[in-house]
Amino acid sequence: MSFPNLHINNPILKRELEASFRMLMTLKGNMYFVHSGTGSAYSAGTDIDHPMATLDDAINKCTANQGDIIIMLPGHAETIVTASAIDIDVAGIKIYGIGEGEDRPKITIGTLTGACIEFAANSTVFKNVIVIGAIDALTTPLLLKGVGLDIDIETRDSTNLIEATTWFLSEATCNHLKLKTKHVGFTDGSGNTSYIKLVGADYPRIEVDFFGKANTSVVEFSGTAAINAIVKGFIYNQGDTTYAKFVVDTIGGSTWTFFGTCGENGTSVQGSQDTPIAGLDTSAVAAALAVIDAFHDVPTADSADNVVISDVLGNKNDTVAGTSAIALLKQIYARAGAPAGASMSADIAAIKAVADTLEAASVTEIAEILAAVDAEIAQIIAALVIIDEFQDVPGADSAANAQTNEVIGNKSDTVAGNSIIALCKQVIAALLFPTEDLATDATIAQVVGKKSDTVAGTSLVALAKQIIADTDVIGTIVNAGGTETLGALLGDFANVTAVTKFANIQTEADKIETPNNACNRQAGKTQIFTKNITAAANAGVTTVGTITDQSCFIKRVVLRANGVTTVDLTSAAIKGGASQAVEFISAATAVTASINADDEQVSYSGGGAVLKATKTIVVDLQGTGATAVDLDVIVEYEAIAAGGYIV
Repeated sequence: MSFPNLHINNPILKRELEASFRMLMTLKGNMYFVHSGTGSAYSAGTDIDHPMATLDDAINKCTANQGDIIIMLPGHAETIVTASAIDIDVAGIKIYGIGEGEDRPKITIGTLTGACIEFAANSTVFKNVIVIGAIDALTTPLLLKGVGLDIDIETRDSTNLIEATTWFLSEATCNHLKLKTKHVGFTDGSGNTSYIKLVGADYPRIEVDFFGKANTSVVEFSGTAAINAIVKGFIYNQGDTTYAKFVVDTIGGSTWTFFGTCGENGTSVQGSQDTPIAGLDTSAVAAALAVIDAFHDVPTADSADNVVISDVLGNKNDTVAGTSAIALLKQIYARAGAPAGASMSADIAAIKAVADTLEAASVTEIAEILAAVDAEIAQIIAALVIIDEFQDVPGADSAANAQTNEVIGNKSDTVAGNSIIALCKQVIAALLFPTEDLATDATIAQVVGKKSDTVAGTSLVALAKQIIADTDVIGTIVNAGGTETLGALLGDFANVTAVTKFANIQTEADKIETPNNACNRQAGKTQIFTKNITAAANAGVTTVGTITDQSCFIKRVVLRANGVTTVDLTSAAIKGGASQAVEFISAATAVTASINADDEQVSYSGGGAVLKATKTIVVDLQGTGATAVDLDVIVEYEAIAAGGYIV
């Protein structure tokens, strides 16, 4: 993959940058470059050799939700001195810093304690940047507002006399936050109050590497309770060896979990809203390991235990009074009249010597003694053969299933067997690519097929080739430009690239999108409009939707709560039309008590009402405070004339 617009003379640097950009080339939007040294406010920023000078200039070039990417080049540095001097207010953009270590882009915040980078838009990415505080008591250097933010940066206090009060501050709208941060602070200064302060942020996922001093907490839930927060990481918080300031729920009622490591004592810790953060109890693991270790310990002499194999084998010092294998062997020696410590061959020799000197003994008696010794030896050998067999490799594809070695199997086992070796070979065989145009349909690989499959096959590869081969004879279709063949619209598939083919398909799909919308807006066809309301509880008249193009007949209106409704809300009447002449749900009906839990709702279905084009449906939020509500308004309606809809 080449990058024709990547104009840079140094071939080594160009190759490195191309490697970094290659993963980004699935973007549908534009790519802009930023560098404070080589950039200009007058540059378009689309050429790496002619970047823009500041990040905010690049953000202002972007279009929301089309996949635009901003690249801050190695060595970029800028300083901001006012609130929201950098305002990431374009949804869906991705901002990446390029470089390692101190070559990473740096943004310094200073001269005004309220200076900040504001993350206002939803679904934005901000990664590989160093943010430095240059003035003491910065209040909110990183202000988090948008939904679905993905942030991975490093923060630094300048000295032990220049430390931010709070580095990260979220608003209640900042749900589904993904934050990975490293903080380099000081342990001998006045410290931060809270490094991260979340105000009502729901479902955050935070990974923090903190070194410094946080007087209240490294992570604090404040103002509004957070829901299902997961925090993990390495925390060195000066003097906090009881972990009391790792995570603090100041507001109360938050649900959270923490697990990580204390930097001061190296202890693995965990906790939650129900259990204070504390060191992990590893006693159960240690006990289990001790049990496993005991399996290999030699038991005491003449132990009567019979639980593990070591008990059965016994101790070298077991006597003939014991029941272990060692004791039984010694009993055999004793029964044969062997002196203590004698070997088996010495025992036999001694027996033969005695036999030679016993002139009065009969040959038969001596033979019986030798036969008894031989029988004992044969039993011992048979027992040893059984024990040794436990380590022997079984025959190929053995059906035996009595010992562990039979379960493991033989290296020569085939796919017909049922040992572990055979099962592994079955998995490998199932993953092998099939032969060309194979009709078998037993594995996923056979369904996918082989690159050389022809149009005669039935695999996915063969079916794709059939589609390409048949494109020009599919017939005629009608679009906004008239009647044409699909082949003529899409071009010669044999002579254009895959990118061009799919671009042609997208162009034709766009042509039929508008007719499809028109079908959905036919007169008399039921339509559903839903609007989530998150305005302040005392916001007053707030627009829900506007009748567009043609008059619409309103059939039903539902007001639904998405959880506990703030006590700041008194009522939420829903009205419509000129001067709000139509009252769908009255203030007396839409009171807080009626919509104070998830899925609690009130509705209107009183015969219907007609609203002309350009008229609006509103919700009148009346309350005693400005806490945000979380309500859904659902409108069931139909267009009186074709084309009418609510937006």
